[in-house]
Amino acid sequence: MSRLGRSGVGAMDRDRDSSGEPAGGSWRSRLRTGNLPPSFHVGLVVAAAATGTVLQFAPQLGLLALVAEALDVPLGHMMFEGALAPWYTLPVAYAALTVGRRAALATLLLTLAVLAAHIYVEQSTMERALLSLHGLTAVTSSAVIIWLAEWWRAARGQALAALRSARESEEQHRVVLEAAADAIVSVDSRGAIIAWNRAARAMFGYGAAEVLGKPVSAIMPARYVAACEAAMRRVAGAPLSRGGVGVFHGLRKDGSEFPIELSVAAWQANSQWFYTSIIRDVTERQRTQEALASEAEASACLYRAAEAMVDAPDEAAVLRVLADTGLREFGADLAYVGLRSDGSSELENLQVLHRGTPFGRAMEALLRKSPLRTDQGAVGHALTTQSAVLVADYARFPHALPAFIEAGLGSGLLVPLRLEQVPFGLVGLAAGEAGRFTERQAGLLQAIADGAAVALTRSRALRQAEEARRAAEALAREVQEGQGRLTAAYDDTVASLVRAVEARDPYTRGHGDRVRGWTRQAARRLGYPEAELDLLAAAAELHDIGKIGISDLILLKPAALTPGEMAEVGRHPEIGAELVRGLPDAAKIMGIVRAHHERWDGKGYPDGLEGEHIPWGARILAVPDTYDAMTTDRPYRRALTHEAAVAELRQGAGTQFDPASVEAFIRLVAEGAAAERAD
Repeated sequence: MSRLGRSGVGAMDRDRDSSGEPAGGSWRSRLRTGNLPPSFHVGLVVAAAATGTVLQFAPQLGLLALVAEALDVPLGHMMFEGALAPWYTLPVAYAALTVGRRAALATLLLTLAVLAAHIYVEQSTMERALLSLHGLTAVTSSAVIIWLAEWWRAARGQALAALRSARESEEQHRVVLEAAADAIVSVDSRGAIIAWNRAARAMFGYGAAEVLGKPVSAIMPARYVAACEAAMRRVAGAPLSRGGVGVFHGLRKDGSEFPIELSVAAWQANSQWFYTSIIRDVTERQRTQEALASEAEASACLYRAAEAMVDAPDEAAVLRVLADTGLREFGADLAYVGLRSDGSSELENLQVLHRGTPFGRAMEALLRKSPLRTDQGAVGHALTTQSAVLVADYARFPHALPAFIEAGLGSGLLVPLRLEQVPFGLVGLAAGEAGRFTERQAGLLQAIADGAAVALTRSRALRQAEEARRAAEALAREVQEGQGRLTAAYDDTVASLVRAVEARDPYTRGHGDRVRGWTRQAARRLGYPEAELDLLAAAAELHDIGKIGISDLILLKPAALTPGEMAEVGRHPEIGAELVRGLPDAAKIMGIVRAHHERWDGKGYPDGLEGEHIPWGARILAVPDTYDAMTTDRPYRRALTHEAAVAELRQGAGTQFDPASVEAFIRLVAEGAAAERAD
């Protein structure tokens, strides 16, 4: 309604009031016309301020009341009439925005109450219609305002929740990034580093301030940058897709390189591509893989060498296999193998192989011209120390020989052939340049050499056993040619076999003759069958024939034998039994020879026979055999006296020896019957 309209309606009302009512008029007239005392306006302002305080919109109502009082305009007119009529929704809007829907509804109800009161006191029909229209407008606009306020509050809550979620996600991302054990590095589309976690700082040595904004080449050698960029291109255009894992090299702040495993993922933000790489230091893993590969190759090398040695037909073939393995598996220019011989200071049976290089030919000529001595140079050092000798630079080697320096020897590797820590040969590798061989190769070559030592010992024992067997078979065939020469051939066979044993061990010379005589006499005293005494005597003379198959290094060792060496010596009864297989009545002789080291208590060898399960002849033979061994000098001890030896026999009766055989032999010796050995 226009200001002029309000004035006209008010004038008519005032004229009507003035004509029909006394001066001052009633409270109804005063409320309708706004002709209220100052106390009413003060009270209304206080009420509006109090209501605004409760409903949290005091500034709006208080301001509205103060403006009305200053303009001397009735508050009802200001709120519901004329140009100021739209302001009645301000408290509703403020309450809806700041407090909520309930406060806005309360404010609307208060406004409608004031409007209703105004309608009640208004007498003009037109004024009532206008006030009613204002009430409808108030309800409608307030409903819209409340709905808009609710929508705004909900949207604002969602926005705040999204903001909080984004901040929490950012914090979680930061915590995960810093806590990751692997280095995490992000770059933008230009390849500049934009993210750098704690693990990256530890791995590369750069702080974040030093590397952010720098290109990838700051942490990676130039030769790997292209491959890294190719990995990024493979994942470009595919958000959060994972690039292939590749092994590259990282570059630390100090300039050192190290192997890394790198995985790339791409992501997009603000229409720009970014790339995040997870980087892992694989130095230890690579070392482990290299060590495993090295061990696998060493095992394969050992297997190939062992397989070739097993197929080698003789000792010379084993030496050639050993030299070929050194040349082929270790990258040497020349390989040589030689054996040590008693009474000689030079390596014998020398096998030399080379690659045909000038150095190899020169070294071979030198080795053929000047055989290697076992008491000088690197060869002597290896045999003396009984261990591998690695010569990285031969010119600086303390035991270097001038002739080999002149031949161009740069480096070498020598390992002894040894059995039970006793060296009997040597394997040597040579190269024309320094630093060719490593400690790992030294250990591997020693392992191969130890296997070859066993193969050589076995080959030598088999060869000697085969020779002895052939000799025995040849003699046996001669015996079978005529009955007239049977006894002579038999004696010759026995004598030759005994001499073969005694020739190898001068300390046992005459041992067989003495044991034979004592055994025959003791057997007579015990009632041994007379018809079998000759076979028993032959078995006594041949009881140690199996020692032909035992290595000289063990038989002639000037010290106590090791458990391994004892086990090797313990094989001679079995070897001896096989060697006499071709003799007449071989079965009985074989049984005695095989069992002469069995014990009465079953703890002997090779079959662990016990008591009377041991052949009778072997039980009788064991006593004089032991007595003669104790009363003669050996390389590792002096002979015992007769009394001490007899005491040992008595102590062993019932455990090591047949008690009856011990007593018969002691009486025989005590009565001086030893002279009958000449029979």
